[in-house]
Amino acid sequence: MKILDRYILFSYIQRLLSVFVILMLIFIIQTIWMFIDDFAGKGIDFGTIMKFLLYYSPKLVPLVLPLSVLLASIMTYGTFAENYEFAAMKSTGISLQRAMLGLVVFHFFLGIGSFYFSNYIIPFAEVKSFNLRINLAKLKPALAITEGIFNDIGQMNIKVDDKFGNEDRFLKNVLIHEKIPSQKNNIVIKAVLGELKTAKIGDQLQLLLFDGNRYEEIDPKKQEDKKRIPHTRVKFERYVMNIDLSQFNNVDLSKEDYKSTFRMQKVDELKESIDSLEIKYIDQRKSFANNFV
Repeated sequence: MKILDRYILFSYIQRLLSVFVILMLIFIIQTIWMFIDDFAGKGIDFGTIMKFLLYYSPKLVPLVLPLSVLLASIMTYGTFAENYEFAAMKSTGISLQRAMLGLVVFHFFLGIGSFYFSNYIIPFAEVKSFNLRINLAKLKPALAITEGIFNDIGQMNIKVDDKFGNEDRFLKNVLIHEKIPSQKNNIVIKAVLGELKTAKIGDQLQLLLFDGNRYEEIDPKKQEDKKRIPHTRVKFERYVMNIDLSQFNNVDLSKEDYKSTFRMQKVDELKESIDSLEIKYIDQRKSFANNFV
């Protein structure tokens, strides 16, 4: 490698690393704000948050690296032009294309390295970050029920339109989907008002509901009874629910139950998944066509 190529490459790599680190820090800060709702009010230690950011950072590399290459290239050749170094190169008979040859070769190998990074490192990090985020969502929410969305609390999903009163313990327009032991969503409770209280016995949360209805879909033993008794409806003025919080923080954050999403798969695994999906799609299309005919 000639002295000129080494000089250009060294100047470029120096700026590339600096820009890459700065942009990565900016994107990581954006990530913190993006997932602040998952971390807030759950008593998560600093080490767990840093572990999540470490696992999530490889996903940012495909976003940060092209910007870093663009900015580093502009800064490097802009500095050469500002200091009349291009004029010195041209005076010795070196063209712009020859001056860029070293960086072209460098970017060729950088592209190959980026592909292998995206094929091996990013899927591994996606498995870790996705499962860690799912496990963090199971932690005790410290009574922080977000308005306007469904919140998973124990064996139920609860949605409220508004919270008010002392410590936001009063709820307005409460909608609850309660799970039965078979994990089916057969029970729906809707109330105009609700109130959160701490139960006197054990680690429990008491939810008082006022002026509402409780709907339960009946699962009859005989199929012919399903049309005759589709569901039950009970109107109430006051309804008390005790929610067990003892198991909320008993969560293994290292547990990995999800490993098959498309972001967690390598290229060869994606090809296999695409083939399987195409076979299923063809079978479903044939089955639909036969049923339609």
